[in-house]
Amino acid sequence: MTIPDPLPKNDDDEPNTTTNKTMRPRNPDAEYWWATIGHNLQSALSEAAYPAEIQARFLHHFRAIICPHMGRRMYPGGPKSTICPDGSPFHCSFEFKESQPEVVVRCSLDLRTGYRQQAHGQEQGPDATQQVIAQLGPHLAHFDRRWFDSLSQSLGSTDVSGGAERQTTLFSGSSSSSSSSSTARATTVVGFDVHRTRTDAAPLLPANLKVTHFAAAAAARNGITPWAALRTSILQLPAIETHPNFLRGLELLETYMTTTTPSPTFPGKPAAPAYQAGALALSTDLTAPPPTQARLKLYLFPPSDDFAAVWDYYTLGGRIPGLEGDRGKFAALMMLLYGSTSPSPTTSTDGGGPARLTRRRILMYFSLSAHCPYPDPKIYFYVPDPNGATDESYLRGLDRWLEDHGWASGDGHDGKRRRPLVERVRACFDHRPLSQGTGIFLCVGLGRKGNDRDGELSMQVYLTPELGEAPVATFG
Repeated sequence: MTIPDPLPKNDDDEPNTTTNKTMRPRNPDAEYWWATIGHNLQSALSEAAYPAEIQARFLHHFRAIICPHMGRRMYPGGPKSTICPDGSPFHCSFEFKESQPEVVVRCSLDLRTGYRQQAHGQEQGPDATQQVIAQLGPHLAHFDRRWFDSLSQSLGSTDVSGGAERQTTLFSGSSSSSSSSSTARATTVVGFDVHRTRTDAAPLLPANLKVTHFAAAAAARNGITPWAALRTSILQLPAIETHPNFLRGLELLETYMTTTTPSPTFPGKPAAPAYQAGALALSTDLTAPPPTQARLKLYLFPPSDDFAAVWDYYTLGGRIPGLEGDRGKFAALMMLLYGSTSPSPTTSTDGGGPARLTRRRILMYFSLSAHCPYPDPKIYFYVPDPNGATDESYLRGLDRWLEDHGWASGDGHDGKRRRPLVERVRACFDHRPLSQGTGIFLCVGLGRKGNDRDGELSMQVYLTPELGEAPVATFG
């Protein structure tokens, strides 16, 4: 498929195929991001059999607005992101549902990677996330940034120009001090869920936009715990009290945290600190009006990786109904990835590298909404200990899991059988064979979204292009 020229025409938002290219200044860094992560996204949308018009429209905005704000290209010794273990600032995912043949593509980006060093040694550049939100807003249906602005104020960093800042992110085992450009700031992650259809209500950018704020910077700045930073930020959101289910779901989660005894991994440790210590981040949709349509998504590390404890956390001790029938599916997935439902604690790092690369095995997710008095839960299973496995072996294992649980029927390509996941990934990430080590397959998320129209169990398989691995990918 030929991707249209990314520059918009005056006040017309249609992709432009005839722009005079002599009027366009060359941006080698933006070209690098388009040639790397743009290529990955284009391939993912194609593998998921998105309509050509939807692909072109989303990629048009991605190239025109996102790529120029990604900052400098990846290079050896340069700034790294905290959202992937190798330092890549991007990952995408395929989402599957148990009875639906269509596959949904999502992606997330850390726009601040290297941005503060972009302009000829300038110590602090503009806030790329704020700039992207401002530019994308007019291209989104039902756009509303009030909750994003509130979270930016309460969880964002007011001073990202320098100095060490205590930072806990996805690949940090605990808060750690660092003066590197990758941690001396409050991390934000911009995410897109790409819609498969274009409707009159969404004529421009066919995607849902969300932003994730991490808690550690605000917690350190205010002298409070990360959980307190997240909780306070939720309670301060404009008009949240008009839809009490948000607060009911939050109260249900907090009640579980304060009354449940952690696993034997933490003998004698009070319940609340054991659970609240895992507070990581909070995400919201930029959808209008926020209380009605937006979700609040909390990310927390569990006190233990033992399956019984994790499952109890996932169900909030049975407080979330309708989940018990899925227990065997989750246990089978954990066995597939770790070879055990009680894996030993992981403390591995990449060659004694920075705490940013310290890997965690399991991450919990709880989504609050206006429509339900309890959270929608999900579990993310990461693969920190390959033990001789490869990306190909993990993906083939996931294909077997999909087959065993009846998810292999139906497909966006031929209507008969779902195209194997390993083939999709091989087509999207072609910089090396999947049989050579691990790193492309990042994690898998599994959860039942009760607020969906069908409440189906869904699986997301997350992938990353390894731009931070040596040798760093180059372009031009």
